[in-house]
Amino acid sequence: MVQSTNSLKAFSVISLILVPLIHFGQSSLGSQANQGQAFFAYYQAGQYQDVIKSLKNEKDMNANQQIILYLSEQKTGNIKGREIKEWIDNNPDHPLKSLARFNYAELAFYKGDTVSTKKYLSRIRSKELAESDQASYAFMTGVIVLQEKKYKTAKNYFNQAKKNKYPHQSQLYYYQAFTSYHLNDLTSALSDFNKAKSDSEYEVSSKYFIAKIYLETGEYDKVVALAQGELSDEVSETNSGFYQILGEAYAQQDDVAKADAFFDKAIQKHPRKPSPALYYQAGVSKFKIGNMEKALTYLTESGIGSGPYAKLSAFQLGRLHIQRNEPEKALAAYMEASSAEDKDIKEESIYQSAMLNAKLGRYSEAINYGTDYLDNYANGQWEGEIKDMLAQSYLRTSDYDKAIAQLEKSGISNAIQKEVYQKVTYQKALLEFNDGNFDDASAYFLNSLKYQNDSDLTNETYFYLGEIYLKKNNYQRAISAYRAMNLITPEAHYGIGYGLYNQQKYGQAIPHFDAAISVDVMEMKQDARLRLADCYYTTKAYSDALNIYRRLPQIDYVLFQQGMVLRNLNRNTDAIKNFELVPSSSNFKDDALFYKAQINFENADFEKAENGFTSLISRHSDSPYIPKAYLNRAISRNNLGKYELANDDYNYVIENHLQREEAFSAILGLQDLQQKGVKVGNLDKNIADYKKANPGNGSLEVVEFEAAKGIYFDLDYAQAIPKIKSFLKEYPQSKFKIEASYYLGDAYFRTDQLKESRKVFDDQRFLRNEYTGRILYRLGDINYELKDFDKAIENYQLLLELNLTPKDNHNARNGLMLSSYDKGDFQQAIFHANQVIQSDWKPLNAEPTAQLLKARSYLNLGEIEESRNIYKQLAGGEDHFAAEASYMVALLAYRENNYDQSLDLLFDLTARLGSYTEWIEKSYLLISENYIAKDELFQAKATLRSIIQHSQSDETKRIATEMLESIEQDNVSDSLKQGNR
Repeated sequence: MVQSTNSLKAFSVISLILVPLIHFGQSSLGSQANQGQAFFAYYQAGQYQDVIKSLKNEKDMNANQQIILYLSEQKTGNIKGREIKEWIDNNPDHPLKSLARFNYAELAFYKGDTVSTKKYLSRIRSKELAESDQASYAFMTGVIVLQEKKYKTAKNYFNQAKKNKYPHQSQLYYYQAFTSYHLNDLTSALSDFNKAKSDSEYEVSSKYFIAKIYLETGEYDKVVALAQGELSDEVSETNSGFYQILGEAYAQQDDVAKADAFFDKAIQKHPRKPSPALYYQAGVSKFKIGNMEKALTYLTESGIGSGPYAKLSAFQLGRLHIQRNEPEKALAAYMEASSAEDKDIKEESIYQSAMLNAKLGRYSEAINYGTDYLDNYANGQWEGEIKDMLAQSYLRTSDYDKAIAQLEKSGISNAIQKEVYQKVTYQKALLEFNDGNFDDASAYFLNSLKYQNDSDLTNETYFYLGEIYLKKNNYQRAISAYRAMNLITPEAHYGIGYGLYNQQKYGQAIPHFDAAISVDVMEMKQDARLRLADCYYTTKAYSDALNIYRRLPQIDYVLFQQGMVLRNLNRNTDAIKNFELVPSSSNFKDDALFYKAQINFENADFEKAENGFTSLISRHSDSPYIPKAYLNRAISRNNLGKYELANDDYNYVIENHLQREEAFSAILGLQDLQQKGVKVGNLDKNIADYKKANPGNGSLEVVEFEAAKGIYFDLDYAQAIPKIKSFLKEYPQSKFKIEASYYLGDAYFRTDQLKESRKVFDDQRFLRNEYTGRILYRLGDINYELKDFDKAIENYQLLLELNLTPKDNHNARNGLMLSSYDKGDFQQAIFHANQVIQSDWKPLNAEPTAQLLKARSYLNLGEIEESRNIYKQLAGGEDHFAAEASYMVALLAYRENNYDQSLDLLFDLTARLGSYTEWIEKSYLLISENYIAKDELFQAKATLRSIIQHSQSDETKRIATEMLESIEQDNVSDSLKQGNR
């Protein structure tokens, strides 16, 4: 559809709107001037030289004399603008102020200083001016409001100027005509332009607008006759304008060949880049004569600009590219045209944008435009096609948020919509699950269960819900979810087994771990066997437990458990052999040493027992078995007659573990030694200290501690803090002090009171107990959050050196990795990332997190290929790691000027990973920058237009708007080309 250009006359740009104003008006004084002085009378009479002669050498002029001298000098061509302005500023209340302001405004007006003109005219009381000055005042004001496109106001001022006999008639006719033209009063405009053309200053411009008026009134012969006479070989906007008008006249008469020739000439004779209107007209003409390549060139040039002709061009380009089977280019054109004001163009363009995006596999954008269509054209001619396309796109898009939102907005009524909703909510839930966002994942899984069209999907949904509840220690809900499956898989049995195991329902867990052994994943299979053996052990089915343990890989835990089973079977020699096989580096080595010594102790082999407990004490001073080891070694030494050594061990227990039950046994041991004649020295003090630390009625202390702890475990950390502080103040020597202090520090941490938390944990960092790992980990995290990276590294490093548990080791390595990176020590960050990756135990997503940080570190070090290789490995996934990695691979390609490769990667990213909005927003901006770098500005504009229409981010919209404005102004900045955004 080629639109008539007559309705768009206001947008046809030619620089003949305001020709230079070269005439100076003659001013006279108002009646309020002081007429009592001779020189003023000279001024009034126009005898300016007499004024100058009289006042030029006057030394002490007053304000009256100064202004009359300045104005006289102005009238004789010796401009005194600066002096007049200073006089105005110094004499704001002088009777001649209006005269001075008028003359200064007139100076500014003819210099083209619109701002100053407007300022000083606004401060004039026009009634204080003479009639001729009032005419000039009205004319200047009219020109200023005309420039502001206030045509009716301008017309009133020009009428006032005419009434007051403005002396420059041609000038006034021209501007009156121009005003009438824009008010669509073509008769008056034609009359005044004809009058103005008699003045050579306005002749060409007036003829141009006369020709336009003939064009708009359909008098094409007159257009041709007039414009033909003005043509020349001159390269100028005026000459180009006349060629353009002739092209329009012949186009309206369907003389396509002549129209085409004149439009071509108009482009050739234009001194700068022609207007979008001219390019559009030339493009349509080329299309009509069958010159498709030239038509595409001209229409593309028009489309790169702004305004209604750019939209018309984009629409025509869309149709042309469809005919040429160029869907990519057609899409860009229709996306640009979709913001047109014309209702028919807009509807078809949005429809085509939706369908072409779907055809090209860009389902997220297809949904955007499809939704736009339904929102704007509820009963549009393509409504059915759009709805069918949307249903298919929902199933293929990875932008699950948008799909879910649109389905919920439009309503879910038929079977297809229910099936789609079940699938997209499931996919969104799975995405959140893989990213470790379990709360969000469970919500989407529950939404997926609203419509259970696909039984397999329902089964998987219940399974993942079970996995989530299990991770959140909600064991009963986990078991219920697994059991809701219509087919309980070995993996589900595994989950049920753990749910029961963690509730210490070991007997009930046995058949589920037994069923889980048939899973295909070897790691899970072995773990199921291990837990089955553990369940047999805890239910005292020792022979069954031993049989399974022996078929498992003989890792340290298995070796230790076999020892425990053999001990319970009274096969102590075999038990000791297993304990001795536990490696010295194992976290179970202190357990093994203790129970090996304990077997000898229980068998009254006190010498071996003493040696065993001594080995434990010397090698594992932070072991929880230490109090028991000291006590049993003391008993062993007592039985061996080593009374002084026994005395030392008993005293150690009392001095260091006064609140433990071993302390009471140690006091009894000291009493026994005393009865044997050994000097124990401080027995009475020890007994008194014990009573003080363990008062007879400790029930109130326990009640208050449990109450404070209960608030903490209810996750009400703000309320837990004062309760725990009150408890610690009331019971400073409580046996719960260490535990309560940990809860206090953690409650501060969870309420973002990081400095208070650090103070509590700093006091505990060198204690060695069951909270040591958590305390050091928290301290590392606190200092990391406070950006004290050196202290964070110190705490993480200490945690790693203690080698407490595999989980603690991972937390330490991860903290060291992140702290080193944020500190800017990228080599160390890479080292610790490798440690995380190579460790045997790591949680979900630990490895890709470390890989991503390695890639960033290599990039910061300038090792581009190392970085790219890691990003490529991560990019193949379907999680947020893949989103960032895919974007970075595309960005690296862009920076190396591989624009086509970058675009392919970005389109793949937007298709696969649409739910990761941050990276999708970045991707579309980078797509635009690639197009700009390729000088494919039309595609860049279309992409940016879509971002502005559909982005949820104000910042992204702002950037896209700036880029679009730069393109439309043909002024793409260097920073934008370099991708510095």
